[in-house]
Amino acid sequence: MVMGLVAGMAIALFLKVVDMRHTPLLEVSLFFLVMYLPFFTAELMGLSGIVTILFTGISSRRYALYNLSEMTEETVDHLFRLVAHLAETAIFLELGLCVFPVCLKYSRHHWIFALWAVLCCWIGRALNVYPLRTLYNHFLRKKENERHLQEAFDARLSESESGDYRHEIGHYGQKGYMSSDAMTLTPATRMDLKIRDNTAHMLWFSGLRGAVAYACAKTFPDVFGNRSVIVFTTMIIVLFTVFVFGCTTEIALNFLQI
Repeated sequence: MVMGLVAGMAIALFLKVVDMRHTPLLEVSLFFLVMYLPFFTAELMGLSGIVTILFTGISSRRYALYNLSEMTEETVDHLFRLVAHLAETAIFLELGLCVFPVCLKYSRHHWIFALWAVLCCWIGRALNVYPLRTLYNHFLRKKENERHLQEAFDARLSESESGDYRHEIGHYGQKGYMSSDAMTLTPATRMDLKIRDNTAHMLWFSGLRGAVAYACAKTFPDVFGNRSVIVFTTMIIVLFTVFVFGCTTEIALNFLQI
């Protein structure tokens, strides 16, 4: 993670010092190559290249893209989308070619383990989605209510000319401008940002596992000879979530009225 963040900021610093906006082809080529350098470095060091490149992309998006020309930024966006699409297609093709030979050679105990893994994925996603939804809505209401309180205070303060009236407003603001009932509501100006219950249920239901999970399983260390079991379990999770959750997504959307 740290390597990825540092790499992204280093790329941004390099592009800021070295201006290549007048040579778009060189700019695109260098940016494409430099972005993958942290991945290879992490793999050589025995670290997770996927995690490293993920945080490299996050930090580069925040800092490095602003130092690119508009044409290069658009070209890089299409280029990475193309590479991601081809890589995902190749992984699912490999998954389809291996699914029957792998699934037929495992016993009943391995299937039970895989089904328990699917159940744990459901529980783990619920433990992530619902608490984060609650925290997000809480801070959304708190930030908006504080802004409304400050706007009301400033408006009354601008209309006031006496110090006593200012003191009265300050005392009123300390007690609280909004009632306890109002504090539980999301203001209308940001109602669309609130994550409602049906949306949270859909976020939990639509947790698909795919190319990244399978790619990580294929690179799982085989020190104790368990890589094949991990690959099999991940394959079952991917197929179950893609076909079951994916095929019933429209039904869930209609049921939850989204």
